[in-house]
Amino acid sequence: MKRKYLEIILEECLEYRNPKIYYEQYITPTDIASEILHLAYMFNDIKDKYILDLGCGTCRLSIGASLLGARFVLAIDIDIDALNVARENLKRYEIKNVHLLLSDVRRLHLKKIFDTTIQNPPFGVHRRGIDIIFLEKALKYSNVVYTIHKHETREFILKFLEKIGAIATNIIKRKFKLKRTYKFHRKDYKYIEVDIY
Repeated sequence: MKRKYLEIILEECLEYRNPKIYYEQYITPTDIASEILHLAYMFNDIKDKYILDLGCGTCRLSIGASLLGARFVLAIDIDIDALNVARENLKRYEIKNVHLLLSDVRRLHLKKIFDTTIQNPPFGVHRRGIDIIFLEKALKYSNVVYTIHKHETREFILKFLEKIGAIATNIIKRKFKLKRTYKFHRKDYKYIEVDIY
């Protein structure tokens, strides 16, 4: 499947109905979602693989992975409202190989090791360090990780990876379009710089 076609398909995903700022719930823009998924697909990290999606939200990344041929996806989120929307999205796309799990990533204990983790974790603006917790869990439970972090944290992320013996093989800088989501937002959207690892 071509990246642009995947992006168009993912536009149909329902978004958060009741986003919570504490969890930094922002929908992953379709251009970013399709890019991270296409990159993983091109490196043979999706098709026929067991995928973990931490902080899955409404399941945009999980759905994309399934459409690209993932064998199984475990999609985990702490918020039941988000998972209810995710469940609706899975029905809309008629996807049956994505399993939803309500769990706090900080307390996550899995027995299985996955082939690949794909994630758009919280950036740690409202809960300092949560981005690193997501990264630690992703690296604990899978062989390969595709993740998104604020560009301004690149030096910190790279030092963390070096400290634990992990290697960032690719880093792509992109502009992440944040839609007006919360009452305190004054503009319809704004862009922040992110890195896709």
